[in-house]
Amino acid sequence: MYFVSHALWTVAGLCAYQGAVATAAGVLEASLVFPRNNTTYEPSKKFPIVFAVQNSQLLEYLQLSFDERILNRTKQSERTRTFDNEYSYNYTEVDVVSDGSWKINWWDVTASQSDPYLHWFYLDLRDEGPFSMGWWVEWAACNETEDRMGQDSYTTFGNHRFPLLYEDVFVVEFETKKGGQKVDLVSGTENNSDDDCPADGVAIEVSDEVANATVYGSVFTSTETCAALVTSTPTPTANPCKIKIDKATVESMDAHDLEEACKGTFPPAECPEDEDHAVHMLAAEGLASLLAAAVGAALFLF
Repeated sequence: MYFVSHALWTVAGLCAYQGAVATAAGVLEASLVFPRNNTTYEPSKKFPIVFAVQNSQLLEYLQLSFDERILNRTKQSERTRTFDNEYSYNYTEVDVVSDGSWKINWWDVTASQSDPYLHWFYLDLRDEGPFSMGWWVEWAACNETEDRMGQDSYTTFGNHRFPLLYEDVFVVEFETKKGGQKVDLVSGTENNSDDDCPADGVAIEVSDEVANATVYGSVFTSTETCAALVTSTPTPTANPCKIKIDKATVESMDAHDLEEACKGTFPPAECPEDEDHAVHMLAAEGLASLLAAAVGAALFLF
């Protein structure tokens, strides 16, 4: 399995309202763009999972994340578990291909300077088989809460989720099989039929105000900024398939992937030559040779 990891940051605790300031307002839409529902793809070592956020300028204080869980439904087996008291039950063991939470970092959004903003990672799906992908969206926002006496209200820093119930998720069914559709984000996002691209997603109406909230932890107290929503209840987005990925976007994604890979410990051969890095490497090699010579000479002194 191949994927890029991102950490999910959550905040818990009691928060106190510290005042509000103006910011951008509008409706933010978050959705899955690829893979498409009921579609058969050619097996791929680098299978992309792509999420999108429209009106991404509203992301700054939402701490939004996409959560997903992908199952290979081919590798299922029936199991029986028996306890010491002879009680037993049957269950189905499934192969979990991916189980992740992907936080959208605001500095990445501002650096990309693009809308909609795309977030993607890759999976090694060279095996054939049907897959089920369950996904949902989480974010943080200001909550207005009344005190126990019902005489005053204060702002809490609340975590939200959609679909609302934890047993509910958006589901996309797809398959990998030889002879299937080539994994291509350009051609793969051209079609907008209701069958392969259902209107699953989240629309969050963000107001033009944010609040500074104090978060009381067990040891330290910190201040966080939360976005105020027009309504606390999100609605499904109209049509995530209106997001189409063009060739220029794919080239930009590939360039970003290469840039990140070149920062790693084992950069690929196609990385551009870094003159500063080469100079530093030569200097380090020269210093190592000098130290080795000095140590060698010192050994003969004793």
